[in-house]
Amino acid sequence: MKCEGWHGLEGVEVGLERVAGVLALGDLASFACCCRRWTTLLETSEFVWKEQWLRRLATYAYLPRCIAEMETCSSRELLRAALQDETRTSLTFEELTEFLWRFRFKRAAGQSWMGVDPYWGDRPATTGRFHPDGT
Repeated sequence: MKCEGWHGLEGVEVGLERVAGVLALGDLASFACCCRRWTTLLETSEFVWKEQWLRRLATYAYLPRCIAEMETCSSRELLRAALQDETRTSLTFEELTEFLWRFRFKRAAGQSWMGVDPYWGDRPATTGRFHPDGT
């Protein structure tokens, strides 16, 4: 079926938007390759990218502040920033000092260390906070 015959069929495009919204992110490239009209749909549809963004956002335990503060950006830009952030291998200073951290010794530390760790005595793990001033 050729896309050229679909001009003026807005209902079909709405349906395609809904389908693209539930596709896996990696499948959108294949979707876009079907025809120019589908590529344009992906380039211009806020609905598709909002659905993709909301699905990805639901998997996060923490959203970095730099992304959370992108209030005026499109869903596509938010998704792009989040995907880029997922490749990070280190914490920011803000992230380090923002959370209450829980600590426990692993079993490999040995019985002497495990004996002083409340976690291994069925009590809550030791907690600590890193302060911006280094204390």
